Amino acid sequence: MLRSQKQLLLVLSIISLLLFMLPLTSQATPCTQDSDCASLAPPHLCQFAARQCMQTAYFHSGGACLSNSDCGRGGICNTSLRVCQGGEGTAETINCNDRRCSAGQAWVSPRNACMSFSDIMAPRGPGHNGFMPIGCPCNNNSQCVSSSSPNLQCQSERCVLTAASEGCGTDADCASGFRCQIREEGHRATRTFVSQCVPTSELPPAQIALPRLQIPLVTLQPFTVPFRTTEGDREFLIIDFLAQYLAAVYKFLVSVVGVIAGIMIVYAGFKWLTAGGSPDKISDAKRKIADASVGLILVLGSYIILMIINPDLVVFQPLRVEQIEKIELEPPGAGEEIRETGTWTTGATNYNITDQCLPIKTGSLQQISWNWGDDRAQGARCHAGIDLYTQGDGEVVALDSGEVVNTYNFYPCSGGQSVAVLVFHPKLNITVVYGEINSGTVPSSIRARATVTKGQTLGKATFCDMLHLEAYPGRARRNFRWNPPPGQSTIGTNKCAREFLITKPPSLLDPTNLIKGLESRPCP
Repeated sequence: MLRSQKQLLLVLSIISLLLFMLPLTSQATPCTQDSDCASLAPPHLCQFAARQCMQTAYFHSGGACLSNSDCGRGGICNTSLRVCQGGEGTAETINCNDRRCSAGQAWVSPRNACMSFSDIMAPRGPGHNGFMPIGCPCNNNSQCVSSSSPNLQCQSERCVLTAASEGCGTDADCASGFRCQIREEGHRATRTFVSQCVPTSELPPAQIALPRLQIPLVTLQPFTVPFRTTEGDREFLIIDFLAQYLAAVYKFLVSVVGVIAGIMIVYAGFKWLTAGGSPDKISDAKRKIADASVGLILVLGSYIILMIINPDLVVFQPLRVEQIEKIELEPPGAGEEIRETGTWTTGATNYNITDQCLPIKTGSLQQISWNWGDDRAQGARCHAGIDLYTQGDGEVVALDSGEVVNTYNFYPCSGGQSVAVLVFHPKLNITVVYGEINSGTVPSSIRARATVTKGQTLGKATFCDMLHLEAYPGRARRNFRWNPPPGQSTIGTNKCAREFLITKPPSLLDPTNLIKGLESRPCP
């Protein structure tokens, strides 16, 4: 009976070793075309990105690819990310850049074959003019036709995407003056990517080279090319190759631990078989088997537990580098001058007021506090704006048409958190900071790059019982704090405006004359 138990233990140990070594030793069937995978079951196709046979279930949005033929029916390969986008539903997908087709041909999926351009463009019934998508040769716009990418035009004898068109893979897929922007959507653990052509001025190029490993890992997928993503008015550069490398190292180490655990179990089983009935040797073998099993359970179990708690805990997040816009500091405003003594004096800035209106809705204004340059924070800083005290709904409106430059949290008030909405008004050539607006009352349409009209509602200002208004020349993306000289106190009526202009941010304007000019012009 004891001998049978030892034989069973040996068999189980060998099976465990083989199972643990399987991830490192298994070799997928190599291929160069789909026919190389025809004999496999369940159905396989040739995944040209990896040059190996894969089940058709893996040909989906988010799978690795080098060309459209690597993706499922109707799928498009985003060559910048090397991932499939889209899927079922498109009658056929054509890739004019497939390396396996000869000159004058394009790869057509799911026909799984190269076809000549003349055959692709040949009419196939009334109203059908053929397909000639991104990257294909052309002579005029009528030759650039695609069911999946309708916004194509012929440029430099090549079909390219126009502005605001999705589906680009590289900058070469976009018309001149545009670049391919790729943004991330969805949950991080199951993220997807959407690509779109945007003006070059909005998307400066990034010069980041992918690393090359001296010692490649079998568990490492091809590195993802860095790309940009937008979140509201903020832009980020996503650099994913470090996270990909760490994930590959983790998978490799788990496989190594599995192999080592299997070897230890086999070794302990062998010691048990050759123990000759020695209690000490048998006990030592049992301990080694138990230790190897516990170690393996800890390695695999911790991953499973974290996955169950939150999938994000086992996802290595990419580096997110925020793109910072350069801010040019403006010289002092027109109403400011520097005395020879080095101190500043002021005359309030003059504004070219035409048809603008007071930024508080009729019935919402209680009074105006002409307190620019007054003391704040018990003499620790200067007041950089003018406060318009509100009543009732406290509805804040745009004093003129313009463009939203930025929005962000501003000041915590007794009634709750407030926000600031920055709007550039081209007629006045200034950016107005509409501060201390109630958080949650700003319409969803008020976001960066959105246009506003005169009198359009920006939100309500009741949490702080006022609208705090600042002004800056040109297009500004933020407001600035005005501090007194070191060791000085600002306590005193308008003391900062009288004595501390030397420390005033150069681009901060005095909005007094602006509000005086609009005081009798409430927005309806």
